[in-house]
Amino acid sequence: MLKEVIPRPTMRLKHWLAIGSSITLGLIFLIAGVGKLIDQTGLIAILVETTILNWRLVDLIAQWLPWIELVLGLCLIMGIAAKFMASASGLLVIGFIFHNTWITKYGVKPEDCACLGFFEREMQLMLSAEMARYIDIGMLALLLIVLFCYPGKFFTLRPWFLRQRKMNSDLRNQGDN
Repeated sequence: MLKEVIPRPTMRLKHWLAIGSSITLGLIFLIAGVGKLIDQTGLIAILVETTILNWRLVDLIAQWLPWIELVLGLCLIMGIAAKFMASASGLLVIGFIFHNTWITKYGVKPEDCACLGFFEREMQLMLSAEMARYIDIGMLALLLIVLFCYPGKFFTLRPWFLRQRKMNSDLRNQGDN
């Protein structure tokens, strides 16, 4: 008796939803990372005004946060270890949520979060800390979709578009037998 090899349509929809969520989350991180790299002085100024951290930690965050966002964004877009990158971005997003909540609660500088750095200023967005917190919650939902619905294992390094091609060729080869 032959087993049916073709995946059910609901599985495909679930996987495409996860891939779309991964790409969306990756684009958000990519835009935020590039924007913060271009305007690092603005990032440092916002961090100094809105945090209780010492200067060395603020400097460390300002130097590394854009690069971390870039790597997370690129890996999520390309599907390289997407579940692992989503869980790593979860730590970052939870940190953003706590930071924006703290800013909103204590009214330190709630009218500007500098989440997108240069792009926020150029597009004249002026995201408040409260609006940024809602975006962060949306990002949290996206990364949960990636964690629970993305095809493949937790540390799968092969991008989704290459796995799809391999899966199609495997299905054709099994059909020939």
